[in-house]
Amino acid sequence: MQWLSPVASGCLGAAGGALMRFIGGRAHDDASDASLGTRLVSGHLVQLSLIGGYVLSQCLMFTFHNRGLRALPLLHVTVLNLAANAVASTVLGLALFGEAVAAKTVLGLCLLVTGSSLIVRGEGKKAKRA
Repeated sequence: MQWLSPVASGCLGAAGGALMRFIGGRAHDDASDASLGTRLVSGHLVQLSLIGGYVLSQCLMFTFHNRGLRALPLLHVTVLNLAANAVASTVLGLALFGEAVAAKTVLGLCLLVTGSSLIVRGEGKKAKRA
């Protein structure tokens, strides 16, 4: 379960990016084609809440990243964080903003997750042998 902190850190980073996209109002190009996310964002109180959510997500991301660094080697934390961030960014983009996910993207995510798991497992076995 040591891998959970870097994965949470990557997911929180993606969530922070999604919140910033809401705040910036760049969630859609055409007002008539507003996605679910952009229809929910209106008014200053909502935007202030989103900024607060962004700050909270970044603080939590930093906390989980540091916990991961205490429990795992730097390479493992970096690889797990990167893979989780890429997957979470794709899922959030699809769910909140209606972004299209190409077959190349899915293939790339599969390769990224597979490579990350091979690196983490391979480094773990290497450390046990030494």
